[in-house]
Amino acid sequence: SLLATRLIATLRQRCGRELPLRTLFEHPHLGELAERLGMVVDETAAFDTVLPVRPDGDLPPLFCMHPGTGLCWEYTNLLAVTSVRQPIHALQARGLDGRTPLPESLDEIVADALAALTAIQPRGPVRLAGWSFGGIVAHRVATRLQRNGREVDRLLLFDAYPPASVEPSLREGAATLAGTWREIALATGLELPMNGDPAADAEAIQRLAIEQSHLFAHFSASQLDALAQVMRNNSRLAATASFERFDGDLMLFTATRHVPGLDRSLATPVLWNPYCSGRLAVFEVDAEHHRMLSPSALRQVKSTLSAL
Repeated sequence: SLLATRLIATLRQRCGRELPLRTLFEHPHLGELAERLGMVVDETAAFDTVLPVRPDGDLPPLFCMHPGTGLCWEYTNLLAVTSVRQPIHALQARGLDGRTPLPESLDEIVADALAALTAIQPRGPVRLAGWSFGGIVAHRVATRLQRNGREVDRLLLFDAYPPASVEPSLREGAATLAGTWREIALATGLELPMNGDPAADAEAIQRLAIEQSHLFAHFSASQLDALAQVMRNNSRLAATASFERFDGDLMLFTATRHVPGLDRSLATPVLWNPYCSGRLAVFEVDAEHHRMLSPSALRQVKSTLSAL
């Protein structure tokens, strides 16, 4: 019963869910408990375009746009640093199932996001967030909503910058399959071989993941291949981004730690000045770009996020 009480407290803190103690005894298996909580339990549901991180709450819902990989799983770390009143929905990329055609333009990605957002919240104010490539999408969704007469209550960008911040050579590198796998490995903590060409196919990545007990060990080769195609496509589309001016304040969380092999010298907050009519509030985070949504990074800005 003591362990059960601790688990109830942890669920309240991390997931914002209040459960009676008897629920644990009625659903003693983790799979049953996850289903009772309304969490993802089907292995394909984790790749759905809408990921309900915290579906309930009375604040304007926060919609989180996918980074380059297309996956939004790291947004679940926001549960520990935001109010239990804050609904959170993460919008993942089209094509992670390996069957749906990839978007051919950023406008298609924005249209997908708007359709999903409107289905969940047809009217009223909304909040938007985006990490990395997701920040580009979030800004474009925000200005499109405003053009359509919708209120954007908050716009939060996590180490996201206009394409001018990326060296052309880095964009070209990410466009190759080997470069795509390097980006994915950096983003997920997978260690690639130091010498020779990096693994350039899903089967090789899967073998490395199994050796390292990495998350990708639980992915099928087809899922990994779809992930690479989504990442490669998003890298291509990021270079085409153009922006309108967002009418309001913009909150930018910037990574201050250097990532070896990743030149971020051009990534400066002032790049957003032409695309924001209000105040540009910058919050520095002692983290690498690829760890901006890690628990340790988010704890540094918990007071800001919990006050939204």
